[in-house]
This record gives sequence, structure tokens and C-alpha cells, in this order.
Amino acid sequence: MKYRNLQTILGEFISLSSSRKTIPLKPVYVFLDVLTDPELTPQHYARRLNETKSTIGKQLNYLEELDLVERKPNPSNGREKLVHLTISGKLLGERINEQLS
Repeated sequence: MKYRNLQTILGEFISLSSSRKTIPLKPVYVFLDVLTDPELTPQHYARRLNETKSTIGKQLNYLEELDLVERKPNPSNGREKLVHLTISGKLLGERINEQLS
């Protein structure tokens, strides 16, 4: 990924919160992974990103605060949660994709 592309993505995240001048990178990577492959379990993202479940949980909490993702029960296994993009998350993903095209 080119540096300019990373700036574009980070700029979109910073625009979500006027009180933040910077944002942590881990939630950005988690968001991009969810954007690429939505509706998986947090454990799946933890394995893919080589992070602990706890770390991914914290990043998902951050993304939920920004209203980008939400965790919903897995219909085929009530003990699991699946990570879904919210409408805001989908719109952010579309803006990022448009700017990177």
C-alpha cells in the first residue's frame, strides 16, 4: 500500500471524530480486515492479524464507539458473535475504496 493511500485511509478515520488529531493504527487494520471479509468471529480476525482475542476485542470496542462495526449473535452458534459493518462502516468503506480507485 502506498503512503498516500494510507494517508487517505487515516484521514477518513480522523474525520469521524473532531476531538481526535490522531488515531491508533490497530483499529484501522482491524476495520480494513472486517471490510475485506465481514461477518466473521473476533477469534478469526485475531488469528488472521496475529493478535490476541483480547487485543481484537479492544479494537472492536473502539470501532463500535465510532459506529463502524457491531457484534451480533451467530445464528448457527448462539455462543459466538459475528462482526458486522454498520451502515456508517459500509459508507466509510465505500469512501475509502472510491479514493483509492
